[in-house]
Amino acid sequence: MNVRSSGERVIGAVLLAGVSVGAVTAGVVGARKPQYDIWGGCVNAARSLQRTSLPNCIHVNKPLSWLLSSALLHVGVLDRSNVGVVTYL
Repeated sequence: MNVRSSGERVIGAVLLAGVSVGAVTAGVVGARKPQYDIWGGCVNAARSLQRTSLPNCIHVNKPLSWLLSSALLHVGVLDRSNVGVVTYL
């Protein structure tokens, strides 16, 4: 663990994030211990984007990149499984 001069602790954590937009199905599953869950292609895509994410960057799919293009710093476009992936800081 690193300690800054001001006494703050610095945690060596790495962010891996994937975000996708699209249609999902949601519901409560389980009779004894109900849990809320979501399913759909965009959920699977977001998980895939997160798994292949660059450290401390956010991978998003093409439709979301059009919405975010003016708000975040664009790093580049990667081709992951024929899904256009855009990386932002």
